[in-house]
Amino acid sequence: GLNTEMNSGLEIPLCSVELKDLYDMTPDQYKAYCMRKYEEADNVIRANKKISAAYAELLTVLNKDALYGLLCGYDYQLLQAYAQQKGLSLRDAGKEYLSKKTSDGYFDFLSKLDYINSPKSVYCFNYSGMVRNTAYIHLPSVKTVGIFDYLLDSSKVSPEDKEAMKKYRDNPSSQDASIMRVLRDKYDNLFQECGKVALEANQKAVGELIGGKGIYHDVQTAMQCASKLEDFMPLSEDDFATLRTIENPYFLNQLTAMNTELLQKIEENKKKRSFMVRTLPEDVKDDALFEAIVDPFKGKVVLVDFWATWCGPCKMAMKMMKPMKEELIDKDIVYVFIAGENSPETTWNNMIPDIHGEHYRLTNVQWAAICDKFEVRGVPTYLVLDRAGKQTYRSVGFPGTDTVKGELLKALNSSAD
Repeated sequence: GLNTEMNSGLEIPLCSVELKDLYDMTPDQYKAYCMRKYEEADNVIRANKKISAAYAELLTVLNKDALYGLLCGYDYQLLQAYAQQKGLSLRDAGKEYLSKKTSDGYFDFLSKLDYINSPKSVYCFNYSGMVRNTAYIHLPSVKTVGIFDYLLDSSKVSPEDKEAMKKYRDNPSSQDASIMRVLRDKYDNLFQECGKVALEANQKAVGELIGGKGIYHDVQTAMQCASKLEDFMPLSEDDFATLRTIENPYFLNQLTAMNTELLQKIEENKKKRSFMVRTLPEDVKDDALFEAIVDPFKGKVVLVDFWATWCGPCKMAMKMMKPMKEELIDKDIVYVFIAGENSPETTWNNMIPDIHGEHYRLTNVQWAAICDKFEVRGVPTYLVLDRAGKQTYRSVGFPGTDTVKGELLKALNSSAD
């Protein structure tokens, strides 16, 4: 009956904003505006005598969901309003728009709205997305260590690199930006470590503001476990102990089944022989790294894939290219995958048996050197080499299976000519 009522054609407006109203607002002005829009919609829902109590309850929750999304996305909404007012694209507006800081009390809706930690919130179609996004809300009250301070305080950074970092920090306009890009790749683990510490501190503060227990925390815990499984990391006893503290047994049961499935897949992968782990000679110089990697495959067309185990687009592209690799299996094509130490070794070892090709895992120093040479600024990055080892194609980001296939066949045909 509720489903029929929802599809009856009766239009019930929920909380929404007009971009033309938002131009030049501060975050707190924007919040007050959204609250008014929410209350107007809420009053309309409550006054409507044509709908059932169940539908009214659902609409009330969906109205809170709409408000919550708007409040969390204040900066994007204000950017859109700026772009509209100036007649700019979002990309161009983003180059000149200055984000405005929120007050300390802006995010009190996390606890006062009774949405994200309410069991009724799971009525909303995008609840899981809201849980994920909420974890990345940055509270003004949370103070974290800056990346330069974190690196300069680390014993893992060499004295000469610390000196270069200090010069760049103190006067970035006078320094070559490529220096920091090299150091960024060289000390990638520390950059990730700093980001993780900051994120954990912020997530703890967000969780405390929302409240110590509830559906938000249950789903957040389950998502963290699911994320490990997606990265080919079986759950630990500590993970299971945490899941057992959740009152609803669904999460433990579901993740136990997912963990069992992963363990079976890892065992199956151990039997696969369609991949090869390769290592480089210890004496290979940084400027000769790439040649050493691809030299064994001279005479064949090579697709080089710079990737990382944590990179969602990398993994999605690999799945999309599986049928292509099957189709081209009889061709003289080799697939070379290059990752760095920022791909955890256990995760990497568990994942690569499912990825047909030749696999290298470089040290941080090697990864920094090769990325600097080929200007790899993000993953995935792809290179196509012909039979002579000459680069014929390059793409930052996955260009699509058809494009990759076309470039590989083009390199094959030109090599044949």
